[in-house]
Amino acid sequence: MPRFSVVIPMYNKADYIQRSVHSVLQQTLVDFELLIVNDCSTDKSLSRAEKIEDSRITILQHEVNKGLSASRNTGISNAKGDIITFLDADDEWKPNFLAAIDTLARKFPDCDIYGTDYEEKINNHTVIPVKNLPKAVRPNQYVKIEDFFTASLFNPIYCYSCVAFSRKALNKIGNFNTAVDIGEDLDFNIRANSQFKLAYYYKACAIYYVDIPNQMTNSTIRNKKLIDFKKFDRQAESHPGLKKYLNASRYYYASQYKNQRNKALFKKFKQDIDFSALSFKQKVLLECPFWMYQGLKKLKAFLIKRGIKVTPF
Repeated sequence: MPRFSVVIPMYNKADYIQRSVHSVLQQTLVDFELLIVNDCSTDKSLSRAEKIEDSRITILQHEVNKGLSASRNTGISNAKGDIITFLDADDEWKPNFLAAIDTLARKFPDCDIYGTDYEEKINNHTVIPVKNLPKAVRPNQYVKIEDFFTASLFNPIYCYSCVAFSRKALNKIGNFNTAVDIGEDLDFNIRANSQFKLAYYYKACAIYYVDIPNQMTNSTIRNKKLIDFKKFDRQAESHPGLKKYLNASRYYYASQYKNQRNKALFKKFKQDIDFSALSFKQKVLLECPFWMYQGLKKLKAFLIKRGIKVTPF
């Protein structure tokens, strides 16, 4: 049985899939299987993946397009490894990623979630997003994160191209929620980190490729099924970190609907936000007139294209 099962969900990633797969095959730790889940790609993704010859690769096919969550679930259900990890088909790992996860699992046997830091690649510029980690945590350290939700208030401390789970944890957490189109990672993060401890390597071991501008577009958020934050509100009453995490997430979705000029949904998310927990910049963005908001967004996009990432925190 392999130590690791690597799951790559694939849908129309012909330009990137070979880069992602090769980054797995170049890992210094070689005890893994690689499961590529083809979610009915209509481009050349499948043919390009099939050209890569390695006995550790298995390609799984969906008969109909099911989406990202279902693709991850298919990978999990077919995985044989002790630890299951994911890589998006347009991202890549650095050669030490699996070795770092293995070190975390051995160093912190009471943890069942293992993550590393990541780089964002924006128009050939490399940015490492700011994390809200405790001051005592230093770069290159292997640490246990006591409160994932507080640590992820500014930016997620891991993305789904640099996190792994023990089989025991996945059996208890359950599948990714296929009823959610936008926010499936957030939903899974809450369920996972509410039940299990996280071990973390504070060094970027994955590269997350970001589109410009770095936000959900109208075409991706409109008419999508969003996570129901309210189902976590009762739990958050006894967990201050989770309460802040939910509030920050509500702010994020409200800002996206403001960007679309969707007044009804903007109001729906805004009314549940605790403004006392927002930064000054966040308050300004929510309350300012649309012409000012649009101007600030254009300025942000301009800066990102030049490798300067600004945040509302």
